Amino acid sequence: MEERGATAIPSDEYVCEMEVKNTYDQASLTPLLEIFDRSELSKCYEPEHQETITVKAKWRTQQVIAAAKKRGTTALAVVERARIPGAPRLKFQRRETN
Repeated sequence: MEERGATAIPSDEYVCEMEVKNTYDQASLTPLLEIFDRSELSKCYEPEHQETITVKAKWRTQQVIAAAKKRGTTALAVVERARIPGAPRLKFQRRETN
């Protein structure tokens, strides 16, 4: 599939698609601290804090991507630089018959 650039295998009985789950380098998202406003940051960013142990600062990437799309090219460029492509994997599912 990868050699041919395919993302799915045609089948009447099954759904077979290639799926890639990306991760993001948390440190590379730091410039967004100056791009996003307070309300966006409250949805996207959790600063370092202590619970029973110290919990490192982290970005909520789904919220980051949504806010970056609203902000435009500068924020989207930061997100793209932080993206770490995941390994492709196949997702199989039996098609529902009505």
